[in-house]
Amino acid sequence: MLLDLSLPDSSGLDTVRTLITKYPGVAIIVLTGLQDEQVALQTVRYGAQDFIEKNQITSTLLNRSISYSMERKKASQEKERLLGDLSKILEQLEILQGILPICAACRRIRDSEGNWQQISTYIKNHANRESSQGICPDCYSELYPDKTP
Repeated sequence: MLLDLSLPDSSGLDTVRTLITKYPGVAIIVLTGLQDEQVALQTVRYGAQDFIEKNQITSTLLNRSISYSMERKKASQEKERLLGDLSKILEQLEILQGILPICAACRRIRDSEGNWQQISTYIKNHANRESSQGICPDCYSELYPDKTP
């Protein structure tokens, strides 16, 4: 959406805020006759993807701004989606940690008989599945400082 800040029926930054709230999936490029860097920064802080002064518009600049703005909007939406997914996963993990008796220090799990087991052993005994294990390079270096992984 190309948005002119000097519309007769709307007032500058309020228009930007209103449109971003009403149409969160739309990339917005603000056009203005003002040469005010603070207004430009504020529109971007509100969620506009770009800001162009009318006296500087060329077809090349406008095409590039539209392309980049659409890509920035897609990236922003993907980031929001991933953050939402991560939040759900963290909530599920908190629920699981509340249900499963896992030692906070060594990460072993207590079985129904009260015995503490490595999580991989617990999974193997309760899910008839093997878990894959490995040591990340940082832990390997700490455990075996004289060896290379």
